[in-house]
Amino acid sequence: MGLIFWPRPRKIIDYELDGPLTSQQPLDIYSLSHYSHGVIFFLLLGLFIKSKTHIIVLGLILEVFWEWIENTSFIIDKYRSNSRYKTYHGDSLINIFGDILFALIGLVSTAYYPVASIYIALMLELLLIPFDASLLSLSLGSLL
Repeated sequence: MGLIFWPRPRKIIDYELDGPLTSQQPLDIYSLSHYSHGVIFFLLLGLFIKSKTHIIVLGLILEVFWEWIENTSFIIDKYRSNSRYKTYHGDSLINIFGDILFALIGLVSTAYYPVASIYIALMLELLLIPFDASLLSLSLGSLL
C-alpha cells in the first residue's frame, strides 16, 4: 500500500477539500466524518454486545479495517472517478491515525453520552454536506 508517514510541509490540520496535502496531515475536514463511524459502530454493535469495553475494542478493529479498505487502490480509484477528488491518492499513516482517533472519540462518547453523541454526529454530518465531506456523501455518494 506504499503509504507515507507524514509528508512535508507538516501541519496539524489541512482544510483543503482536494489539495496536495488533503488526507496527508493528521486532521482534515474528512476526519470529522470518522466521529460518525464511532457513533454508528457503537450503536450497531450495542445491539449484540453489552460490554462497553468490548464494543469499543471491536469498533476500533472495524475502523482499522475501514481505513485499510479505504486505502486500497480499488477504493482510491473509485474516489478519483468523482471529479471532486481528482488529486486524492490515499491517506498518509498520520492521517489514518487521526481518523482512527476521531472514531475512538465517537465510540467512547457514545458509550457514556449516547444521546449527545448522536446529536453531535448528526450536526457534523449536516455541516459537512455542503463540502461533500459527510459520511453519507463520501462513503455512499462517491463509492456507489
